[in-house]
Amino acid sequence: MWFVVLVFKLLWCFSIHVRWLGLTQFEAGGPRNMSLSPGVLTVTPQEDSNMSLSPERPEVSLLQSRPSSPVVCHATGFYPDRVVVFWTRDGQELYEHVDHGEVLPNLDGTFQVSVDLDLASVPREDWRRYECVVQLKGIEDISTRLDPALGSRVTSPPPIIIGCVVLLLAVVAVAVGVFVYKKRNGV
Repeated sequence: MWFVVLVFKLLWCFSIHVRWLGLTQFEAGGPRNMSLSPGVLTVTPQEDSNMSLSPERPEVSLLQSRPSSPVVCHATGFYPDRVVVFWTRDGQELYEHVDHGEVLPNLDGTFQVSVDLDLASVPREDWRRYECVVQLKGIEDISTRLDPALGSRVTSPPPIIIGCVVLLLAVVAVAVGVFVYKKRNGV
């Protein structure tokens, strides 16, 4: 799960700023009018294309990389980009300990956004009182209740990664040992 949060954060940090001009999806042959200037890809839809401009329902996920890290409410796959995402406690909107990310484009013409909630001072048994709410015009509100078991599902790196690191350290130790042996014996 930690790698999912890492991927979302990397996409957010190193995203290519794309300006979509009414385009919700690419056709198989790709758009005809594209211009690329430093840092900005502008795509102009074809005149004869029949694109759907109706709202698309987002997928909402709650993620946490470590028990001490904020809980991330990630909404993706929605259109248009005018979305409201917020955290509530007992139905009341929260403003403190909430970090709103910016709305970013996906490659298919839909959008994504993340909103973090820092629950460091909240006992885990009170987590059920919190919900992430996503509001998009034309679609019923999506409320996702925070599961107290979310933080307990955070796992350490897979054993294969730990094994590779140990093997790498062993190879380096052997190489250093051989180098020191040859240096001392003049070989």
